[in-house]
This record gives sequence, structure tokens and C-alpha cells, in this order.
Amino acid sequence: MLIAFGIILQLYPFMAGATDPLLGIRDVRVNDDESFFDQGRADWFVTEQGYIYMVWEDFRETYWSIFFSRSFDGGRTWGDGDGNNNNDINVVDDPTGLYSHRDPSIAIASNSTIYVFWQDSREGPWRIYYSFSKNGGMNWSASVPLGGPEGNQTEVISRVVNGTIWICWLQELDGGRGVYMTHISNNGSLGEFFRVDTRASEKAGLFMASSDKEVSLFWEENGENRTIRWTSLREEMLFRGEAEGEQILVQSPNTGYVADPFASYDPHGNLLVAYEQESYGMLMVYYMIIYPDGVSVGPYRIRTPSLNVTYQADPSIVADSGGNIYFFWAVGEDVNHLIKGGWTSKVGEEATDVRIIDWTIMMGPRPTEPQYTYAMMARGETSAFLVKDAPLVLWEDSRDDPNPSKPEPENSDIYVNGYPKRPDLPPEAVSLTVDSVGWDRAFLRWERCMDLDFSSYVVYLSIQEGFSPGPAFEVARVERRGVTTINITDLEMNTTYYVRLGVEDAAGHINLSEEVSFTTPINRPPRITLISPLEEITVDREVEILFSVFDPDDDAEVTLYLRKGGEQPPGEVVGRFREGEEGLINFTLNTSSLSNGTYLLQVVASDGVNPPVREDFPLITVYHPPPEPPRYLNVLTVSPAPGSSDIPLRTIFRVVFSREVDPNTVTTDTVLLNVGETPAEADLRILDDNVTLIVDPGVLLPPHTDCSLTLLP
Repeated sequence: MLIAFGIILQLYPFMAGATDPLLGIRDVRVNDDESFFDQGRADWFVTEQGYIYMVWEDFRETYWSIFFSRSFDGGRTWGDGDGNNNNDINVVDDPTGLYSHRDPSIAIASNSTIYVFWQDSREGPWRIYYSFSKNGGMNWSASVPLGGPEGNQTEVISRVVNGTIWICWLQELDGGRGVYMTHISNNGSLGEFFRVDTRASEKAGLFMASSDKEVSLFWEENGENRTIRWTSLREEMLFRGEAEGEQILVQSPNTGYVADPFASYDPHGNLLVAYEQESYGMLMVYYMIIYPDGVSVGPYRIRTPSLNVTYQADPSIVADSGGNIYFFWAVGEDVNHLIKGGWTSKVGEEATDVRIIDWTIMMGPRPTEPQYTYAMMARGETSAFLVKDAPLVLWEDSRDDPNPSKPEPENSDIYVNGYPKRPDLPPEAVSLTVDSVGWDRAFLRWERCMDLDFSSYVVYLSIQEGFSPGPAFEVARVERRGVTTINITDLEMNTTYYVRLGVEDAAGHINLSEEVSFTTPINRPPRITLISPLEEITVDREVEILFSVFDPDDDAEVTLYLRKGGEQPPGEVVGRFREGEEGLINFTLNTSSLSNGTYLLQVVASDGVNPPVREDFPLITVYHPPPEPPRYLNVLTVSPAPGSSDIPLRTIFRVVFSREVDPNTVTTDTVLLNVGETPAEADLRILDDNVTLIVDPGVLLPPHTDCSLTLLP
């Protein structure tokens, strides 16, 4: 510890107390109450101008109420800005002092109206109430019940998405608790109430983080295995009251538990989550990163560089625009309760392994075994946030405890510390490999960049070894973190190239990979192998054509041409096969529409680099035989016989053929009955023997009239 404090004093000579506008603030008490009453469970809201608005639960009036203060100088002074930290304001209108008002949360709408929410006992069960101020917190409205389902409402928390305030809380239900939400519009109207989780269970530790696009909710859930669950809701889902269902973020080990989730979004939309985990009697803290594309990494342990640590708990985590991650957590060292802080700019390393500053804050000595649960700071002993891209942390401090000999403090105050933003370091370089090389292209692959302030991958290419990358050598830029491959095309064959991959962050810093090289091969021409037919053939309708094309560079286009003898090449295109489809090719040539003659079928494979390769199939003769002449049927007998006279007026004609007749050919077009010179209708049918035709006029024939029966082929 002496060495650590020596480093601290060397880097931060103000550690003992006073503020320095260039280096940060140290040990500033937020509340103006100097009596021995508790203040705690603070929540905050920071505006774009860097103004901090804070609320907390306060017992100074001998009942739990909600107090408010503000800072216009980054946390150095609070209240009316005279440097004396005064003018704490009671937000709650409870003149009786008979009820408890606890666990506040604060948010500011886009119209600058400040809202404070808390859980309130005036109705019997805990219910969510709120108050608002339209003049910067100097005056507050009457307390208003939020409403919602009946039953206890606890652990309210509010956050802002694009100027709209979203409120969530734990709602008592049959079988446990559920997570509910609603919102407040700029005109002060409440939105619909809707439920976020899918099952009632024992829940605690509710926390919500927000960006300009979404909110993410986290809570502890007790069951056979204690877990931290979470869900994310985009802005459009919030207004529709839709939830996609919760997921398990982390599950407790068999011998312990996980608890106290804290989360924040950084300026680039990355979601940072920290939590505590107990295993085999040891309490430790961990963090995870969830990127905007849904990929998560971690958990990684946050370590305290000390051999005397008895516990680590209640972590908080934020990251600035430069990708620096700041951690704060509670620590027990011997009999001391401390708040420690550290930072890293490299995701995935444990916090003590790289560039850590041991920011240590004494919370007050305890003569007995440390009890880390006595201070509950805004869902944990620490709560970190950014003010103009620099980290601040608030905590509950017992240094002014009137009776420090007791194991549990009798007094606590809200303190804040601020730290200067760390330098914006270049992103970590990633390794680059060449997966495959063609005559005019190369496929590159690289590791995913884990830096929070990632902006793009930049591919630099040169034919000079040891070149210095710059805009003139940039051939590609990839702005999606999850895309880690690219196909570089339009290269020259038989050429050696040198390539480096730059990782660029949001500030324009670039870190380069090692230089790798590759040589493009010479483009080799394709080869055609004819398989069938291999000799001249004569066809009438269809013929199967079979051949293969092998192209070492996989860039050939294959075309089939057909031309009649005597015509100029190349002829008519009858088949085309796109790049990558070469190999064994089976093609059916339909010759039914071709005229009789001799044809030449040619295969052409072209890769666009080498001269086209051509192969001719043996000649194909197309011959369509002439149609057969019509075949006439031989008539054996006709009844009545031709030339008969005095036939009955009701006559049915019978014709017997020498061979079977297709019934489908017996129609009024092939069998004609004439009465006199007029065609007459008749019923035509072939008997089952398929040789006898019956012609039935169906009516009486006129007397003394010639009748004729004509059979057409």
C-alpha cells in the first residue's frame, strides 16, 4: 500500500482533499446536512452542459424523505453555487412526517422539466410517487402517485431515451415480482403500463441503463440458481409496449451467488455491465461488454492489488469517448472500508494487469470485521457516471460517524470524487492473415477489434515492401466491427503485394498490423474435355451433350455455339454457364425446330485474360423424315348396299372395315351423310369389335330421295 500511495501522490498530489479544475475533484460532500443523520441511495442526472442533478433519501427530519441538490461546476460545489454546499431541497410534500419516502431516481425531460420518482408508504403498501420541477429544482409540484397495478411497487429507476423519460420498477404479483415500465411525455401525460419480464419470481437489484436508441434492464432473480437476467428494448419497442423476453446474463456458481448489477452505455453505444459474485466465501467483482452488434465478451475480473482484501463488492463502470473504461468498487482491507478505482483501455484484460491507477477513498475505519452491506449506494456502494467525458463516482461515506467504534455506522453522507479523463490512446492493433490468393484477388482475414471507440478497419496495399501506409495506399475501408474479412480484387497477376490493416478509432487514431505479403499467380487457361457425342450422329429431336471444363483460376465463362454448315462462326448461342459453374456440364440440345442439315456445335471457355479456348463436337446431322401418306381404310361391306332402292324411311347404315378403327378418328369430319344434296346429322359410333361403324340419322329419311355415305381418310 505504501508503494501504491506513493504512485498516487506522485500522479495526483491533490489526493488528500482540495479540488483542482485541471486534475479533478476529491472528497466533496454533496448534502449540506451536518447532523448525524443518514443520507444515501443517491441517483443522478447529467445534462449535456455538464450540470449534475442529484437526489437521495434523507433522514435529517427524523423520517425518510427525498432531498435534491445540483452542481453547475462538475461536482465541485453543490446547492446555490456559492461553494458552501447548501440549499438541499426536500422534494416530498409530507407535512405529517408519518410516512417513508425512499429509493429515489431522477430524470430530466427534453423540455427541461425535472422529475423525481420514489417509493412511498403513505398508501399502506409501497407505491411509486413522483414530483416535478419546471424551474431547475427550486420549486416542486405536489407528490403524484404513478398508478399502475395494485400491490407493492419498489426499486423505481428512471432513464431518458431521446428526451422521453422511461420509468421501471418491481411490481408485486402472485408468485413473486414482475418488472413493469411506463413513460412520461413532455406534456406530463403518462403512457401505457406494460410488463417487461415473462415470469413472476423473487427479484431484486433492478437497474436500467439508457442510450439514445434503447434501454437495457438488469435484475437479480432468485431460484434454484441465482442469476442476473437482462433485456434490451429499442425505442420503437418501448412505445409499442413490446418486450422480447429476458436472457440470462450470468448465473451464479454452485457455491455462491451473483448480485448488484450496474450498467452504462458509452458514447459509442457499447453496453458495459459490472456485478459482484460470491464463490467459496470470497466476494469478487467482474465486468462484461455487450457491443451494438450483440456480441458480448467477458466476464473479466476486476482485481484489487492488495494481499489484505477481505471482499470486493458493488462495482460500477463507465467508459469515455476515447474507449477508456473506468471501474469503481467497494473493498475491505483489514478493518478499513475503501472505495477503489481503476481504468484500462484494453477490453479483456483484468483491471490490475494494465495501466491501473489505484484511486483509493477511505470510507472510515471499522474495528470489527468489515460489513460491506451497510452502505447501499444507488444500487451499490459506488455509482459512476460521466461529466463532459470525465468519470465521477459517488458513494456513501461514514467518515463523520459520531460513534466509529460500532460495527455498523450511525451516520452517512453522499460524497463524490472526479477524475481527469485519461488520454485517448490509439486502438489495439489486430493480426492480419491472407486466407487465399487468386491471379487477380486475395482474401484477407483479421481479428475482431475489441476497442470501445472503434470506427473502421482500413486496408492498405502496396507493391513496395516496408511501405508507409497512408491515403494513397488505402484500398478498402470497413466500418462494421463484426466484418473481419474482405476480398481484394483487380490485382495484377504474377505480382507480389504487401498489405497492412489499420484499426481507426473515433478520434482518427490508427494502429497498424504487421506487414504481410502475398504473390498472385499467373492465370492459367481453362481446359475443355468433350465426353459425348464423340462421333458424328444423326438426330431428329433431342441429343444429350456432355463435356467438362476445368479452370485452375475459377474465372472462366463457358458458352455453347451452334451453326449450320456454310454459316459464319461463331453461330447462335444455345447455352451459357456463368463463372463458377464450370466442371461437368450436361446440356440437352433440342433440334425439333432446326431445318434438315449438318450442324457444328462448339464449346468456348474464356477467362478474360488468356485467349479463349475452343473445342468442336463431331458434326451433328439433323434429319426430320417426311410425314407418312394417309392410310385409307378398306371397306368390306356396307348395309344397305350401295345402289339399293326402296330402303326403309327409318334406316340405320352399317359399315364393316377390314381392320380395327381408332374410334377417335370417326367424326363428322371423316364420315359424311348426305340426303339429297344436303348434309345430314347422324349419330356415329364404333361397336366393341372396333371394325363396325354405325351411322344413325335418328330421323325418318324423306321418300324418293337419294342418300349417300362418304368416308374420308
